Amino acid sequence: MLSAILKWMVGPAAPRAAERTMINAAPPPVIAEPVPPPPPSTPAPLPTFTPIPKIHGPGSFAFDVVGESYYLKNFEKICGPRGPIGVELELSAHLELDDGNPHDSQAVKVSIQGLQVGHLSRDLAREFRRAVIDGKLTAYKKFECRSTIRGGWDDGKGSTGHYGVRIDLPESQK
Repeated sequence: MLSAILKWMVGPAAPRAAERTMINAAPPPVIAEPVPPPPPSTPAPLPTFTPIPKIHGPGSFAFDVVGESYYLKNFEKICGPRGPIGVELELSAHLELDDGNPHDSQAVKVSIQGLQVGHLSRDLAREFRRAVIDGKLTAYKKFECRSTIRGGWDDGKGSTGHYGVRIDLPESQK
């Protein structure tokens, strides 16, 4: 028992000579295979930037967008919460050829701040697409124009206004 108490007070006994050489000996060298450098790779191609053609109208904002009621959540993201007087904003809009639209393969989608807010009317979409072809702009699928958003009020007494979007295109598009 005394040896146990001594070990507890002093620590373990010093190693014997044979053990000392093992403890003090240098560790065996680690032999590692050299890691080959990664194979040269072709850098990924940089994305190409395609400018979006801008359409300049006379400032009359004469063309209504249709289907806004389907995108109320997007209007709330763009305009913020409804208030007693609503909004009247002038913003940039994108008109995008919506070839994959299941209801109309000639549709033109309207987006503001990257969020869809409606479509051009059926007749206007067809006229717009003809203008794209006539203007030799078929390489483009997206165009930019000015737009206004109006409405969206809530007076707190049950009277609310719908959002409406109008876009500014040259009058020949009408």
